[in-house]
Amino acid sequence: MEPTSPTPTAPPPVTPQKNNTLIFILIGIIILLIGLGGGYLFKNQMSPATPTPTPQAQNQIIPTTQPTSTPTQTKALWSTYTGTKLSGVSFNAYAIQYPDTWTPVHKAGDLTDTYTLTKGNAEIKIYQAPMGGGGCVFSGEMPQGPMQDLRNTKYTEIMTASGVVLRRFLSTNPNNGSKVVYDFCGTNNGTDWGTPTSFGMITYTSTASFLDADLSEMDAILKTLQVVK
Repeated sequence: MEPTSPTPTAPPPVTPQKNNTLIFILIGIIILLIGLGGGYLFKNQMSPATPTPTPQAQNQIIPTTQPTSTPTQTKALWSTYTGTKLSGVSFNAYAIQYPDTWTPVHKAGDLTDTYTLTKGNAEIKIYQAPMGGGGCVFSGEMPQGPMQDLRNTKYTEIMTASGVVLRRFLSTNPNNGSKVVYDFCGTNNGTDWGTPTSFGMITYTSTASFLDADLSEMDAILKTLQVVK
């Protein structure tokens, strides 16, 4: 009788413990995430959603360019003459300004005072002396007593720095036929016009016809007339 060979026994299967552990961990993480997500959804359903604030439109400040002011005529190159009261006459002492392109000449005596400004052939003269006076009647006014009738005469009105108003008009009786002369009447109250003015006898003179630019510059000089106390 032959001896029987022992049958080899198969080793028991190895259980993949590590793989099972990893699977359990992943399942646990998934369950946890599902729980957290469900809790978050449940919380949002139970509490009202806070509206997201809408940014308010801000008022936009647009910088604007300031308008450039138009420079006025500078008087930096103007000079000032200030006179004194002439005794024995009722005329006011005065101050006057003029551009340096004009030449001043002042002549004074015991009873007379003459101030002239010249530029080329143009001359402005203010003359004070003992003299009589008379009224001036312009368009729309009625003469009362001896008056210089200027109702048909064109004039230009000039407001001086002291508030005395002057009216410039072409002289109807120039002393020299080769010259063009403008005379002046004035008023201190806006009603009674007379010649000479309260500054004295004022005249413009030129050897040729005045240009509008010349007259405008001369009028600008007379506008600076101011009574000196």
